[in-house]
Amino acid sequence: MPATMPAMDDDIELIHLDAAMLVVRKPAGLLSVPGRGPENADCVAARVQRRVPDALIVHRLDMATSGLLLMARGAEMHRRLSRLFADRQVDKRYVAVVAGRLTPESGEVDLPPALVGDREGAVVAEHRCRAVLRNFSGVGEVYSLIFRIFES
Repeated sequence: MPATMPAMDDDIELIHLDAAMLVVRKPAGLLSVPGRGPENADCVAARVQRRVPDALIVHRLDMATSGLLLMARGAEMHRRLSRLFADRQVDKRYVAVVAGRLTPESGEVDLPPALVGDREGAVVAEHRCRAVLRNFSGVGEVYSLIFRIFES
């Protein structure tokens, strides 16, 4: 890690920086990459690139989602890191803060992405597992959502 890390935007925390990559904490409400139109130009990529010009987004998080974003330093590292994501060599974890009362206190929900569609109950399934179901990339896959209550 370099002796001095560049100051980031107040909303973006720099977690790690080295010659190959950087990790930043993306706040909820900010796009990962620019959207369509000038009103959607503000994003993590643009803000970080003002401080680290060779930083390139490797993956994205939804605008409403906060979390860690991996950015490559340069085109070659971007290609390598993107390949790891494409080949499913990267493990991802999603953590949610939920209001209300969940019962039971822990469990597992297995849902095939086919539940998101025109079938009865699909909307409930999509809302319960939105982050899991959006990453569907193959026919017949089933995603597991494992949950546990940490505090009550």
